[in-house]
Amino acid sequence: MLIKLLKYDLLADYKKMGMLYITLLITSVMIKLLEVFFKDLDSTVVGKVVNITLGVVLGLCIVAMFVMMIIVSIYNFYKTIVRDEGYLTHTLPVQTWQLILSKLVTSYVWYIVSIGAFYLSIAILTGDINWMRVSEFMDEFQQGVEVGFTTGFNAGYNSVGSAAGETMAITDANSLIQPMINYVTWLFALFPLMIMSQVYFSFAIGNLFNKSKLGMSIVAFFVLYIAQQIIGFVTMMISAAASAGNVLTADISDAEVFGWMGSMYTSSLIVSIILTIGLYIGANVIFTKKLNLE
Repeated sequence: MLIKLLKYDLLADYKKMGMLYITLLITSVMIKLLEVFFKDLDSTVVGKVVNITLGVVLGLCIVAMFVMMIIVSIYNFYKTIVRDEGYLTHTLPVQTWQLILSKLVTSYVWYIVSIGAFYLSIAILTGDINWMRVSEFMDEFQQGVEVGFTTGFNAGYNSVGSAAGETMAITDANSLIQPMINYVTWLFALFPLMIMSQVYFSFAIGNLFNKSKLGMSIVAFFVLYIAQQIIGFVTMMISAAASAGNVLTADISDAEVFGWMGSMYTSSLIVSIILTIGLYIGANVIFTKKLNLE
């Protein structure tokens, strides 16, 4: 039955999402044609203005695609679970956790497809669908981040350590930047699950009120967001303090810094995953036992 729910949810959104992807790809083609047309003007003021404008337009289209993907997923859940259609949805011979899981998986599927559409738009602009081009770009980006991060970290550390008469310098930038890259990669992969579970639980909280359900859901979302940020920050600080060791001494090694930062990011990620699972379970419990449709 879960497969049938997934099929229904995907079919319910495919027209809206398809229009977003088509718009992005058409925009990419148009930008590519304009780029070719103004190629001879690259070194002129007009050419530079055109290139900047085209870049901004594409960037806005990509951002709009991901934002609309989230909005469409949220609206589909709100319409079919919380609003009038909920009367029909909750009479289906399936358990509530399956209804919620179907919405969650559907949002993740559209997230993956959106990434694919983004890649295709870049391939159109570059005229090369070779994945190695993206890999090379990411390597260059990482090298730039390593230089900037190392310089900033050393400056920040020494501004603090100088008060205690200590100085140090990180030489292996990769040992510092890699934990951050791993952390961001995992967050990027889990983002739809994290944000949607928070949205679902917020709707579940709003469902408990007899009036202003949507308004209370919005309030619940922001309260949850602030609470999650506080919990994440406290978790990272506790982890940092517990694994600091001799991190503020002159004989610190790159490997020790790597372990210190890695433990912070790992603990924060684990807490985020636990909170995501908890919010999903909480939404399921509330919609199962305290369903209060308008």
